[in-house]
Amino acid sequence: MSDYIYKETSYLKNTKNKYIHMIGIGGSSMSGLAEFLMHRGFRVSGSDSTESAVTKRLSEIGAEVSIGHSAENIKDPDLVVYTVAVKSDNPEYMEAVRKNIPIIDRSTLLGELLSLFPKSVSVAGTHGKTTTTSMISNILIDAGKNPNVHIGGIIKNRQSNVILGGDEYFINEACEYYNSFLHFKSYVGVVLNIEADHLDFFGNLENIIESFGNFVSMIPKNGHLIVCKDNQAALTAANSARCEITTYSIESPSADFYARDISFDKNGCGCYALYINKVPYGPVYLRIPGKHNVSNSLAAIAVCVKLGCTVEEAIKGAESFQGTSRRFEIKGSYNNITIVDDYAHHPSEIKATIAAAKKGSYSRIWAIFQPHTYTRAKKLFTEFSKSFEDCYKVLVTDIYAAREKDPGDIHSSQLAEAINSVSQNAVYMQSLESAAQYIKENAQPGDIVITVGAGTVNKICDMLLENTK
Repeated sequence: MSDYIYKETSYLKNTKNKYIHMIGIGGSSMSGLAEFLMHRGFRVSGSDSTESAVTKRLSEIGAEVSIGHSAENIKDPDLVVYTVAVKSDNPEYMEAVRKNIPIIDRSTLLGELLSLFPKSVSVAGTHGKTTTTSMISNILIDAGKNPNVHIGGIIKNRQSNVILGGDEYFINEACEYYNSFLHFKSYVGVVLNIEADHLDFFGNLENIIESFGNFVSMIPKNGHLIVCKDNQAALTAANSARCEITTYSIESPSADFYARDISFDKNGCGCYALYINKVPYGPVYLRIPGKHNVSNSLAAIAVCVKLGCTVEEAIKGAESFQGTSRRFEIKGSYNNITIVDDYAHHPSEIKATIAAAKKGSYSRIWAIFQPHTYTRAKKLFTEFSKSFEDCYKVLVTDIYAAREKDPGDIHSSQLAEAINSVSQNAVYMQSLESAAQYIKENAQPGDIVITVGAGTVNKICDMLLENTK
């Protein structure tokens, strides 16, 4: 499936390349990369279809930003970078081709940046990437390592998804979709888990495992692979590694990093005894909920120990970490009803989120689920139907299309019916507003309400809390 072969490139190492133009500069990743480039002395220009707070900020810090795409925006840069949303008929792309200017995609640029840092880290996995990458970053910052950070969410402690640092560390969230992470040849690679997802591209789990195998094979022999021993697919991919392999587990005492005697406080946040190579270390008290985050914290601690932090520094940084935006993010409360937003959009992620809520001392768990993409809803239909058994009630809103068009053969009302065939607790909602109104009329003090999905379902949080701020 994944026939990509990593090629060493030198667009950023070559001092000639001082001027870079970015098509789609306002995107969350592209805007962060623009900041990194300017921080390292590059002249940066770019364009986006609409003006935003992001494009305004980039202009304020020195980028030359144009709103709207035009061939005139290509003013002889040394390199043009584009996002996957940009097609070959984009006027700026076409002008760069006409002028024979080198063109690379966003992932290639990010791989280029990673290659400039001797201690780069790429965190991969079907679930948990943003949280684990953020926790690693928090540990390194607290330990005075001054890392550069590029993630897909906002770190609460830092209020940013990009952090500019020194010349040694670069911490990166590595997405597998379209084999993007095969551009990232990092000193430390992490595989948190591997499950069936992005099947519109990969087709099946075997192709996903193969792609992850290619990812770990690129870690240099003197580097490190951190892999979860509790996930068989991840272990299979790890067989392709040429470097030292370190395992972590919440189930197997034989793992290099092991969490023993796990317990949870009233908010569902985990506490455990950390064992490293069977040697006990002090307890770890997390500030983020769920058993899955116990596992994520082990990965983060293992990475940071391999990067030179003391165990004590790693534990301290893990304990001070407050999470990221849209990952079991408590948005507020009204009438003693807790409102939480979570980015979960895969069945396993949803189950983990609800399990985290179940660890807390809430009366009833409500979920408001907005399926993300028609392909995912259809391919994982059966799995989604079994994801809400621990909820008191799940309100299912219309599918968020994202990059797709409605094929006409899958609808949220069908998902609600399938959930009801398993747990008899689903209600289809025709709009976000009707879902919010249903909660207002039916939720009771002591309940928790979780908006679930990677689309716009989080707007419901504001609807529920609009009179409390």
